[in-house]
Amino acid sequence: MLISSVESTLILLFTVYTILKVGIRNIIRFTFRYPVLLFLFVYAMVFLFAVGFTSFNFGALVRYKIPGFMFYAVYLAALISLKQKDSKLSIA
Repeated sequence: MLISSVESTLILLFTVYTILKVGIRNIIRFTFRYPVLLFLFVYAMVFLFAVGFTSFNFGALVRYKIPGFMFYAVYLAALISLKQKDSKLSIA
């Protein structure tokens, strides 16, 4: 349970970092501009909601949330990457 709580805390911190670095307005803009980002976000949210709603066993919950967290982490990393690319284009 300790490892799972550390994993969840790191995902939470990564989410807060992304929100602060990219900004809410840019997150929405990038998500709807790029269909792959929209897919990653929707898939992760639907999958993680379904896992959390249907898993009564904590061990099963920990195992089944791993694929959803990977999609969510890729979504967050892509947002940061797009923000850095957008900042370089606006400076040049």
